[in-house]
Parts: sequence; structure tokens; C-alpha cells
Amino acid sequence: MTGHKIEYTSVEAFPLEPEIYRELNYEPKDVLQTLHENQQLERGNFKLKKIHSTLQEIPLPTNSFDIIYFDAFAPSKQPSMWEFPMIEKVCDALTPGGLFVTYCAKGQLKRDLKSLGMEVETLAGPPGKKEMVRGTKTR
Repeated sequence: MTGHKIEYTSVEAFPLEPEIYRELNYEPKDVLQTLHENQQLERGNFKLKKIHSTLQEIPLPTNSFDIIYFDAFAPSKQPSMWEFPMIEKVCDALTPGGLFVTYCAKGQLKRDLKSLGMEVETLAGPPGKKEMVRGTKTR
């Protein structure tokens, strides 16, 4: 990806404690530890910013993100993350042509995305996931 700059922002209400991520069997361990222990990190064309908060508590600037990977737990486990005002807030933060991606494939989510002017596609999921949803911001 020569020449492309990636700015990755993560919002995490409950980040892993050091005693947990230090026990993970990922290599190289120094990279994993660096990612977990730094709120901001910049290496070459990659910039990481981690926000220790909930999505409900932070403002999301309009038209600011090209891709949002919405990795909330299922609507049955975290219903407030899937209510229309939250989905609207997240979609408003996308740039025109931006992508909203999630493993949730509920019909209500697809209807909400469409009502927000998103072009919605249901895609095959990776191993362990039946399907996923991709919404493209069209307005």
C-alpha cells in the first residue's frame, strides 16, 4: 500500500487489561503490547488513535471516516448500539462513498441503513460467520 495513509481510530469502552493481553499467544509479542499500551501511535503511513469511552459518549464529526467497522455485540446483547439514533450517528460520520461494515445482518439494521441513504449489501461472512452487511453512503 505504498503512498496510502491509514488513520485508524478505535473506540473501546472496556480495553483488555495487561494481564490478559500479555498472555495472548500472538507474535510478535512486542507489537501486540505496543498496540495495547499506547493511546496514539504513528509508524510510517499508519496512525492509530484509541479512545477509551463509549460510542454514546463521544462526538463523531460528520463526514470524517471512510470506513467504519461496527463491531458491537449482537442486538440481543447490546440493544442500545443498534437503535436508530446510534446507527444514524455512525452513518453521519462517514464520508460520501464511505463504508459501514458489520457482522450483524438483522433485517431492521438493513432497513435503518437504507432509510439513511445507504446502499446495503449482504455478503458472505468469514469462517465462523454466516454473513455480514456492507452499507455504502450514497448521500
